[in-house]
Amino acid sequence: MVKEFRRFTICGYDRAHGLSSGTGVGLVSLAKWFAERGIVVQVLMLHMGEVSDCPFIQSLVNAGNIRCETLSMDQCPDAARQARWILGRLLDFRPDVFCPNYAAPGIFAARNLGQAEVPIVVVLHSTGVHTESVVSLL
Repeated sequence: MVKEFRRFTICGYDRAHGLSSGTGVGLVSLAKWFAERGIVVQVLMLHMGEVSDCPFIQSLVNAGNIRCETLSMDQCPDAARQARWILGRLLDFRPDVFCPNYAAPGIFAARNLGQAEVPIVVVLHSTGVHTESVVSLL
């Protein structure tokens, strides 16, 4: 049986004046696709540089119907603290589905969701050893 979901959280990275990445473009497209279908979307973005200069964050903010929360990696470079921030946001939002999306702190947060019983969806952006390693962590 497939459970209907209404709330979706996905993680990602953004960099001010940085190069666009396939995972970032995919994140924005996926978030917008869900939001257009009435799903409440929360995006947790770890970023470097000013938020106003981060292209993916700005695209999400401009969409208007996506809840985008950010954490500066310049001010919080510790991955364990980033994972705790993500966990805190997840506990506040209570998504029906969580996608760590190749964000290492998101993967660590997913492993620690434990008894929250939130399904974890992995979006595979490529094949190979790296992808297999990420999937094996979950």
